[in-house]
Amino acid sequence: MGGSWNGDPNNCWDNCFGKEDTVSDALVDIVQSQGFDGVDIDYEYCYDSGGCAQSTSLYSDTAAQYFLEEMTIQLRQKMDAIVPAKDYELTHAPMDSDMVPSSPYFQLLQRQHDKLNYIMPQFYNGYNNLNNGFVGSGAHVVYNDIANIMFPQQPEKVVFGFCIGACGVFNQNGNQAVSVMQEIKTHSGGEYACNGTYLLI
Repeated sequence: MGGSWNGDPNNCWDNCFGKEDTVSDALVDIVQSQGFDGVDIDYEYCYDSGGCAQSTSLYSDTAAQYFLEEMTIQLRQKMDAIVPAKDYELTHAPMDSDMVPSSPYFQLLQRQHDKLNYIMPQFYNGYNNLNNGFVGSGAHVVYNDIANIMFPQQPEKVVFGFCIGACGVFNQNGNQAVSVMQEIKTHSGGEYACNGTYLLI
């Protein structure tokens, strides 16, 4: 629904700000009617420093940050209230560049970490080039912050995101992805041996 990078003309997120009750109700209805397992929030839009060039008058940093946090809170509450009960999953898939402790996005996820099953940082958006490996790319710094600050001592809540076919020079084939995961599992004396992975095709 829009990206923060230059040239992206899509600003659909702006129309959701201030409508957290309505949007969360609609998503929960979809989860129930379609028999889904939960909701993943894939927010790659602006939320800080005045917004993106393509944002509309509906945008403000405060509105965007409130939306992200309130959606996390409301979706958890509403999915937990579904009858019959089920362990519905709630996740975020942020860009790796947004997952630094100084980021308001990082901070709101840290505040609401107990409501999330896991997060799936996208390590393929031009911030960490995994062709240089887990440590060589700098991805280990982002991973460390998420696994130790956002989810204290819970590396199992960090699902490592690869792109295999739509990200240009940041694509990773199967062998490259395996190599990175092996590096993660032995990093820092095996601190992150329990982790997850997903592929964007």
